[in-house]
Amino acid sequence: SCSDFLDGTPNSFTSLGLCSDPNANDDSLSINRLGGTTYNDLQLSWRLPEDFLAATLTAGVNNVFDKDAPTCLTCSLNGYDASNYDLPGRFWYAKAAVKF
Repeated sequence: SCSDFLDGTPNSFTSLGLCSDPNANDDSLSINRLGGTTYNDLQLSWRLPEDFLAATLTAGVNNVFDKDAPTCLTCSLNGYDASNYDLPGRFWYAKAAVKF
């Protein structure tokens, strides 16, 4: 349902035109569909020569193109559905792994 959020004033997201698949006859049958999205991640690793140090250096970025998730009009997290999509924004990281 796209209703039960604004406590009857207006009585639903359908009334506001914010529901993606409204049912004008029975609002309880209205559905808010979230679109799909694709995130692109990139990771590079470099293994140091073992005679120098048995280590691997890694750097990467999640969500390279800073793609936003589709807006969820009925979600409580500012239009973001954390159960279906990665955290918003680009994320950089680096790590080093050493074998002893």
